[in-house]
Amino acid sequence: MGETKYVVVKLDNLVIELLEPEKKESVKVGLERTVNHFAIQVENLENVIADLEQKGVKFTTDLFEMKDLFGGIKGTFLKGSTGEKIELFEYAGNKPF
Repeated sequence: MGETKYVVVKLDNLVIELLEPEKKESVKVGLERTVNHFAIQVENLENVIADLEQKGVKFTTDLFEMKDLFGGIKGTFLKGSTGEKIELFEYAGNKPF
């Protein structure tokens, strides 16, 4: 059985992660060859969520944890002003990059 492939590009404080899942059919996209979402790493995720909710931002998912991804992350999704999916996340442990 295969595994998810990924590459990480880092330049100063900018980190870009590109992932290719093992089961490509599991990726749901609106148009062929489009980016599913982009992610922004934040500190104190719960505080960021509370602040954005006070400003009227609506989240599309509850807070989630993925313990096996990059040493563990917590995250949530929201929609941007033109419908793009945005993930806000925080590393649960040490930053891997």
